[in-house]
Amino acid sequence: MNRTMTEINVNDHKEQQDSGLIAAIIIFSGSLLITLAALGAFLLYRHYLHRNVTSMNFDNPIYRKTTEDQFTLEKSQYQPARVYPTSIGEEAQEPLTRPGTNEYV
Repeated sequence: MNRTMTEINVNDHKEQQDSGLIAAIIIFSGSLLITLAALGAFLLYRHYLHRNVTSMNFDNPIYRKTTEDQFTLEKSQYQPARVYPTSIGEEAQEPLTRPGTNEYV
């Protein structure tokens, strides 16, 4: 009788291990199935969105246009040097309507 109880305990232990393995396989398979379904739905959604979009690709000639044949960013040596005020008081006294205030610095 003692031997039969030992065999029953071993069999119960194996069934518990098997049920844990089966549960892990089912959980993994379910997660994989849900992930693949979500990925498929996302790809179909992207395809559906981009299906009706029309776009025009062209070279805009304005971006290639320059004011000169040889464009440089260097300052011209013939422009007179501008004198900047040295203090805030001098800046405040300078009128905004003075000629040359619209020049780029």
